[in-house]
Amino acid sequence: MNSALTSIKEKCTARHLAIFLGLLCTILIVVVVVLSVETSNMSHDLKEARQKLEILELYIQNMATTSTTTEATSTTTFSVPQPPIQTTTTAAPETAPPPPVLP
Repeated sequence: MNSALTSIKEKCTARHLAIFLGLLCTILIVVVVVLSVETSNMSHDLKEARQKLEILELYIQNMATTSTTTEATSTTTFSVPQPPIQTTTTAAPETAPPPPVLP
């Protein structure tokens, strides 16, 4: 046991320790960058999903109101409402095609 400990102490020099710590720091920096980019993409996807959900909710509400009014009148036009305009600005403006207008 003592000879193994002595062998490890001989191999653990300042140079080897510096190389190990340098590699460890490089790996940690790469991991942090990769995780931050992944989180950014997930955040963008979440914002996009929320906007689509708002559009879908407005579409369902509009369908419910038009179905009750079409019973009273036979000719009613239908259009998909636009989502509310956000006043906050982002780093990159999101451009999405407008939702289709159903007859």
